[in-house]
Order: sequence, then structure tokens, then C-alpha cells
Amino acid sequence: MSDFVHLHIHTEYSLLDGMIKIKELVKKTKELGMSAVAMTDHGNMFGAIEFYRECVANGIKPIIGSEFYMTSGSRFDKEKERFHLILLAKNHNGYKNLIKLSSYSYTEGFYYKPRIDRELLERYKDDLICLSACIGGEVQAAILNKDIPHAEETALYFKNLFGSDSFYLEMQYHRMKEEEIVIKELAAISKKLKIPLVATNDAHYLSKSDATTHDALLCIGTKKLISDTNRMRFSSDEFYFKSEEEMFKIFKSFPSAMSNTKVIADLCNVKLDLPGPILPEFEVPEGFTKETFLYKIAEEGVYKKYKDVTPEILARLKMETGVINDMKFPGYFLIVWDFIKYARDNGIWVGPGRGSGAGSIVAYALGITNIDPLAYDLLFERFLNIERVSMPDFDIDFCKERRGEVMDYVNRKYGSDRVSQIVTFGKMKTKSVIRDVGRVMEIPLGRINQIVKLIPEEGKLLADKIEMVPELKQIVENGTEEEQKLIFMAKKLENLNRQTGVHACGVVIGKEQVIEYVPLQLVKDEKQGDTITTQFPGPQLEDCGLVKMDFLGLITLTLMRDCIELLQKQGITLDIDTIPIDDKKVFDLFSRGDTAAIFQFESPGMQKHLKGLKPNKLSDIIAMNALYRPGPLQFIETFIKRKNGEEKIIYDHPCLEPVLNETYGIMVYQEQVMKVSQVMAGYSLGSADILRRAMGKKKAEEMQKQLAIFVEGAIKNGIEKSVAETVFKKMEEFANYGFNKSHAAAYSYLAYQCGYLKAYYPVHFMAAVLSSERGNPEKISIYVKYAKEQGINVLQPDVNKSDVKYTVEENNIRYALNGIKGVGETASANIVESRIKCGGFKHFLDFLKNIDLRIINRSVLEILIKTGAFDSFGQKRRWIFESLDELIKEAQLYQNDQKTGQGGLFDIVLEEQSTHETIPGINVAEWEDNLRLAYEKESIGFFITGNPIDKYRNFIRNNCQYNSKTIKEIVIPGYGTKNNITIAGLVDTFKEFKNENGDTWAKAMIADNHGEFELIIYKIQYSQFASLLKPLQPLFIKAYCRKGHNDSVQVIADKIIDLKEVNEADISEMHIYIEGTELADVNDLKLLRNDLISIAGSLKAIFHIKTEDGDEYLIRSKDCLAPNDKEVVRSFLDKYSFIYDIKML
Repeated sequence: MSDFVHLHIHTEYSLLDGMIKIKELVKKTKELGMSAVAMTDHGNMFGAIEFYRECVANGIKPIIGSEFYMTSGSRFDKEKERFHLILLAKNHNGYKNLIKLSSYSYTEGFYYKPRIDRELLERYKDDLICLSACIGGEVQAAILNKDIPHAEETALYFKNLFGSDSFYLEMQYHRMKEEEIVIKELAAISKKLKIPLVATNDAHYLSKSDATTHDALLCIGTKKLISDTNRMRFSSDEFYFKSEEEMFKIFKSFPSAMSNTKVIADLCNVKLDLPGPILPEFEVPEGFTKETFLYKIAEEGVYKKYKDVTPEILARLKMETGVINDMKFPGYFLIVWDFIKYARDNGIWVGPGRGSGAGSIVAYALGITNIDPLAYDLLFERFLNIERVSMPDFDIDFCKERRGEVMDYVNRKYGSDRVSQIVTFGKMKTKSVIRDVGRVMEIPLGRINQIVKLIPEEGKLLADKIEMVPELKQIVENGTEEEQKLIFMAKKLENLNRQTGVHACGVVIGKEQVIEYVPLQLVKDEKQGDTITTQFPGPQLEDCGLVKMDFLGLITLTLMRDCIELLQKQGITLDIDTIPIDDKKVFDLFSRGDTAAIFQFESPGMQKHLKGLKPNKLSDIIAMNALYRPGPLQFIETFIKRKNGEEKIIYDHPCLEPVLNETYGIMVYQEQVMKVSQVMAGYSLGSADILRRAMGKKKAEEMQKQLAIFVEGAIKNGIEKSVAETVFKKMEEFANYGFNKSHAAAYSYLAYQCGYLKAYYPVHFMAAVLSSERGNPEKISIYVKYAKEQGINVLQPDVNKSDVKYTVEENNIRYALNGIKGVGETASANIVESRIKCGGFKHFLDFLKNIDLRIINRSVLEILIKTGAFDSFGQKRRWIFESLDELIKEAQLYQNDQKTGQGGLFDIVLEEQSTHETIPGINVAEWEDNLRLAYEKESIGFFITGNPIDKYRNFIRNNCQYNSKTIKEIVIPGYGTKNNITIAGLVDTFKEFKNENGDTWAKAMIADNHGEFELIIYKIQYSQFASLLKPLQPLFIKAYCRKGHNDSVQVIADKIIDLKEVNEADISEMHIYIEGTELADVNDLKLLRNDLISIAGSLKAIFHIKTEDGDEYLIRSKDCLAPNDKEVVRSFLDKYSFIYDIKML
């Protein structure tokens, strides 16, 4: 056994600096015959538990430590000077002191790095061993600065602080000149001050051959290139995990420095106390224990939830509370009940439940869940089982927008120092690590993309993926030297920790302060702000004594809340939790597959299966939710056929019918395995749950044991051995795909509630859906098109009518201000608040006068103009846009005058401008239609006040058989059958592809007023018509349809024609739009009529006259024909101020 122990090791938890994985570290330690090893990551203890467990499991003594950053002044001062210091824990108390130091280095000392100072060190010095660190240590830095007195003074300080047996001067040599100087002086100081020496190697990688890869890792972390000359780099390839022989060769002149590594290791004997979760105290009213109080509120809840409380219900309540008390978990239920009660009392929406917790009647009675476990035959034993002792786990869904309020309440209730969020570690995944290494190697991006595209999603590691893809293997074996090096380094760096993050929903609560259990850290985030989290990841925290809770934000709850609030604004009151669960209208919606925006049921595949299933009860929807997943998907067709009477339902034994009848003889749920075990083989539900878990783990020896128990029990119940074995085999197969019924039931009920809102209040529901997708322009565009297909009109944004979110206006949806790209929530809220305060905006300058121009800046104003949000003022978008700078200056001057109490003249001017006649920007030319609509699409993602396709409507009506909606309704008898069609639309998006022969073909999304469809353009047509495939290009398409995947209709291009060209030959009408208020008298119209007669064209002239009230009158001229001439159109717009638009159709 080696007498040398490594005491200075940087694992992958020294993020983007160390590249030693803990498993490999322990394996190497063992291979080299070393009895112990330390972990000393930069400024953190992230890996302490993983390291401890891996060492103990392999018979290696773990030495837990950290390389701290230490400031020479106060940790509260913002100064960059800092030094390194190694601290190692001697025992459990030392480990606790490490936790304190590490935590405070983040929460009190963070400035670029987590820092401690002497004051902290003096407070938490006990049971720690201190090493003076590398040449970045304070002693070594003083030596290199030729300040030997300061070096000696610092060394003496640490010796006096930690004791003569617990401070060591650390010697390192990696072939650096600075280290030669330091070693010489350290030896002298050691002799003079009687401070022992210790030899270490600053290991950042395991083997010498890893140095090049480690250099690439440094470049990734510092965002530099390997070729950069002025960058951080290690000066040699000596920073690896050396053998005792290699270390002795370096430090043979200092034998005590080598032997002291073993002395230190012998002093370090940390045995971690991992007690499992310790519940925080929950105060109950006087006269109650936690057990009696839990039963009291649960019993009260039962009488509220059930109209008729039967002996069966009370028996279930007593059984569950008995198990909860026996397992010492009443406090857990009370904690969860308390913060959910807070949420409900404060109008924060809570989900019906998720996971196996929905199987508990106690949870249902307490309001933790909202689905009756008895009605859906849900099993408590799937959640909590006296025969399988484990912590209950309620994952709670809250309204996404208000989840933080519940977390804040928990912070206040238990104390912010006893509650913490949880760290996560982002990994260097296969594709991203290839991109990272390729970037620092300066491999052309195009080549990197080609390699990345070859990488399949399957396979755990790059090495596995290489074996699966011949092209990748070819690169490894015959690629360029650069490419082979790329793959080699990527394999080494793959799955290393890259950065820390904050767990999306996890929170831990401690009985004492969190730092009594685990270290804390600070996660820096410019957008979200700084967040305190644990240093250990989620799975380890409960072992350390903390209780983990998941507070999930579910957007569906926010959507439903918004829908209900929109209904309330129109005087409609609805309690979504009391709706009937057998509503035909809702099941008809599911049966049509009309489940767009329905939680967990909106995918095309799910919609197809719903159409086949035609569910008529909630249990059908629950089963479909459980089946539509990888694995059980294979049973959906059988399930549908049996449900519809097209296939006979078969049971392996009559005793299984009561268990499997709701799923037509098919095992769908984990709870069914438990019940089958109970009714067939006499298992208790607790032991049946253990059997279910054993099946999932697939341990052959355990399964043979369980098979014998199962068969023996079945035979006792009079069931033949062969039947029992058949059923057991099916249960084993089921373990590959079985789903938790409690979870499926809770989430299917949520989907049913969504379906109810959509079926009865489609406009309000879709408005809420759009609000839920704010910030996702692609989804907004999809749902707006869907709404239009359903006959729901979406009105343009309007600063006088739009809210922050989408609203309902006379059975239409009014576009939200916050739904506009680039108009954030703060700007939207300021517009709404200002509008309420001033009673509505009269015109654009009045708008500018009342808003906060610091929040709503020029770029936001430009976006609002382009979307038409000021159209209701009557001022043209073009005029506002071109006058913007002048108007902003005017508004700023007004606001400044108001602040100084002047005003006066401005008030009079604005008052004068409040009449329609005096508002500027009304009687000017607007942007051309195409530009105006293009701006809308740019700002919103789609056209909202029209469509460039509108000008071709006569041609389309006369020449196109289908539109984007009706084309999807074509019935194609079978594969191979073709339907020839004509259709028109605008190119929305298109994408090119290469076939196996290298020929180019394409797919384009073609949009019209009814939605969009996908057009496939194969190579021959692509070669002919590729020039027409550009955004917003109007097309007339001759195509054929065929049956595609999932019975969809595929549209294949045969001929593509520029719609503008064919339309011009088809134009028959000139539509002249007149602002009636601008007409001086009827003579203005006579002059226009005479002009048209004198030109004598071929188009019918149609006049649209808008009145002051906003009504429009249509006059078809019988005696004058207009010319098909764009120059004439332009001259008329210039000549007649009352004409605001002309269209030729």
C-alpha cells in the first residue's frame, strides 16, 4: 500500500477547469495502491457527497476539502486581490465548518469568486487542516514578490490559528520556474518557524496525455481559441494524478513532505451523518398532537368533499391516517396542506394532483389533491406503503405566474435561512461538446454542423454513437488529423459538468438552518437575478437531513384561471371544480379530435386516436393518456377496437375481469398489476407494490422468487399453475410500459376541465390560450390561425382597447399588447395604466403625453405603429412613423413642463387637437398594402388587418377549387390515389432538402385567409419553379393530393405560377375608397366620375364611402369604366385628398 496520498485534486466540479470524474479518480487511486485521496475543488463543495460515497464504496478513505479563495482584507470589500488556501476536514465537526465557510464565501464574500477572510476563518477554524496551497497562496505570493517577512508573518498566522500539527506549507513542482523559487524559500521558512512541509500535485486531469484536452477545456471556459497567444494556459503537462514513484522522484530531497501526506490522511476521519429527511416542526393548535390534528382536518375535509360519507370512506380515512402516523409522516402532510391552503385562500390556482399522491383520500380531504381516489379506484399503497418505507412525495402544480408567491410564503413560514432552492448541473452533452471543441480548434462551422448532424439521439456516449453511425466511424478511422483530434477530445470532455443552474421547481426545507446540513452557493443570473441554492444536487439533499418539495408552475392552470376571469368580466360565474364529468358536449369535442390547446391531448397522433376511440366517459380519456406513450402505444389499436366492439375482450381468468374491465382486458396501469396480484395470488396491496417495483428493476433472482410466491398464492386460490405463470409473464412485460393511474387520472381530469371550457366558451378559452403563449410568436401564429378556422375573429392591437393579455370583445378576441414582439410586459402595463388614468387616448400625441417614455421607447413605439395599434385614432401609420421624432420631442417637452408646473400653452394646443378635423396625419397617403401587411407580419408574426392575397380574391374565387381549410377535408380512398386540384396562397416558409442522389427538393408552407397547408415540391418541379419560392410570394398552384401519414392529405406541386401575372389578366374591378368627411360636397364625386369617363377603361368602378360614424356605403357606377393602369391609380391618390385607397380586383 502506498504511503503517499494526493491532497490537492480538482475534479469536474471545478467547473471548466478540472476534468477528473469522481468515479475515474477513485478507480485510479485504487489502481495506484493509495489508501486515501482528497477532493479540493475551487471555491466549492459541489461533489462532496458523491465523492464520499464513491470512496467508501471502494474502500478508499475520502478526505473532504476545498481550495478556498481568500481575500487579504474584508470579504465585504469589493477588491479583486485574492489568494488560494486549502482546507481539509478532520472529522464531522470540521466538515460542518467547511460547509459554513463555503456557504458564507458565496452569501457574504462573493465578488467575481466566492471569498472568505480571516474573520470567517477564525470563527470556523476548528477541526480543519490548512495547506498553504499552490503559488496562488498568500505565503507563496509573498515569496514571489520577494517579501519574505510577509511570507513568514502569514505562515506564522496560519500556524498559530490552526495549531502546529494542522498547518502545512505546501510544495508543488510542475516544471515552473516560480515553483523552484517557492520551494527553496518554503524549506527555509519551514526550518525557521518549525512548520511542516507537505508535497502535493495540482491535479486537474488524470493522465499526462489529457493535458491537450484540458487545454481545450480551459479555452471553452474562457471563451478563447487554442491558437490565442494571450490567454490563460497551464505552463506544462504535469498537472495530472501522479503515482507515488513520480512524486518521490520530484520531492526526494524532502522525504518528510512526502510522508506528511499520510500523516494528514490519518488525521482526516470524516464519517458523514446522512440521517435522511428530518421534518421541520409544524405547530398545531393547543390540545392537539400532529396526529390528532391531521385526523381532525382530514375528517372535516371528507365531510366537505362527500355528500354521503359511507363507512367505506371512513374506513379508508382511518387506514390511511394509521399508516401515515405509523410511518411518522403526519408533519409532512400538514406542511403540504398548509402551503396549499395558503395558495387556495389567496386565489392561487392549484392542480388536481400529480403522481401517486392522487391515490390518497387524506390528500383529497386536505385539498392537496382534487380528484376522488375512490371514484377512480386509485390505490393509497402505490403512494405510501408500510412495507416499503420511503418519504412521501407530493409534487404540486401551481399557476405558473403565481408559483413564486407560494415559495415566498414557505420562506416566511419557516424562515429564509431554513429554506433554499436547489442547484442543478448542466452537462457538456455530445453535440454541444463537439461544437465547443470545434470552435476552440477553429474547425469551420460548416464542417462542425455536418458532423453534429450525423450524431443520433440514441446511445449514451459518443463512443456508442460512433459504433452506430458508419460515417462517424469513418471520421474516427480515416478523417483528417484535426477531425480525429476533435472526436478524441470530445469523448474525453463529454458529460463533464459545465455550469450550475437553479432547479426549476425544487425547494428544500430544514428543521434547522440549511447550512447545518449542506453548503449554499450563489447562482448569478443577469435576467433572473442572483439566487441562493444548495451546493448539493436534489437527490443528495434528503439524505443530508432536508425535506424536498417540488413547486411546479403549470401554464395550463394559468390558462384556465385567465379563461374563468374573462368569463367573470362578462358576468358569467363558473366553478370549474364542480362541472359534470359526464358532459356529452365535452366528449364530442374529444371524439372529433378537436383538442388543440387541450393539456396533454393536442398532438396530431393523439387527435387521430381520439377520433377512433370516440371516448364517452372519463375513464376512456384516462386510459388514452396512459397508453399514448412509448411502449404502451402498441396496444392503442387493440384498446380502440375492444372499446368499439370490433374485437372480443378476453380475460386469462374470470377473477381478472373486475380489475381489467375498464381497460377492456388490457393492463394499462401499475395499480392493475397490484390488484391482479391481490385477487389472483393473495398479495396484500403493500407487497403487491413491492412486486411491481421489483418487476421494473428486472432482477432475475428476485423475479424467480416472486414468481414462486405468485404461483403458490394463485394455486391456493384454485387457479391453475399454467394460468398463473401466463399472467405473471404478462405482468413482467407490462413493467416495461405500465403507467401510474393516479397521475393519469389527475392530469386527464385537468384535460377534461380544459375541454369543458373550450366546448362551452371557445372564444374565452382561445383568448386565454393566446395569453398563455405570450413570448412564443410561433405558437401565437398557430393558435390565431386555428381560432380563425373556428370562426373566431382576432381583432388588431389597439392602445385604447387592448389589455396586457388577450381579452374578449363582443365575441371576438382582442389582440394583447404583450403579444406583440418587442413590447414587453412592463411597457404593456404602462400603456394600460396610463389609459385608465387619463380616461383613454384621444390621438397619438395625447398617447405620448400620458405614457412613460422611459419605458415605452422609440423602438417600442415603432413596433406599435407597424402593428396598427394606433389605427383607431384615424391617423395614418406612415405619417405617425415619419413624424415620430418630432412628436416624441413635443411630448417630452410637455411632460417636462408638467413636472415644473408650467403647462398652459400645451394644454390649449392639445385641447384644440382633440377634434377629428384638427388631428394631423389623417389626410395623408398610407403605406402601400404590401408594406403595411409586411410590417404587421414582422411585428406580430402574421397578417391581422388583411392579407396580401386579398387583392387576388376574384381570380381565386373563379379559378381555385380549394383553400387551405377545405383541402384538408378531401377524402382520398387509399394510398396511390391522386386528386388533381388548383389552389392559391402566399409562401410563408420553405425548406430545401437533398435526396439520396443529391437532388434538391423542397417543402413550403402556403398560407391564405383560411390557414395554411404544406406543399411538397419534388426535384423536377423544384428545378423549374425554385425562383418563385420566396417569402410572401403569391402563387397559383396546380397540384395533386394523396394520402399521407396518419391519413393526412399531402399536396404535391405539379405546376407553380406567379399569381400576380395570371391575376392581371383577370382584373375586372377598381375599388375606390373615399373618406366621406373629406368631401366638400357632391361636386367632388362628380369631378372624379368625369375623370374616369374621360379616361374610358375596362374595369367596373365601385366606390366605398366611409361616413363620420364609421359606416361604409357601396356605390357601383353604371356608366363609367376605370382603366387597368397603376399610373392612373397613383395620379388619383395625389389629386383627390378624399381618396385614401384604390384596389384593383
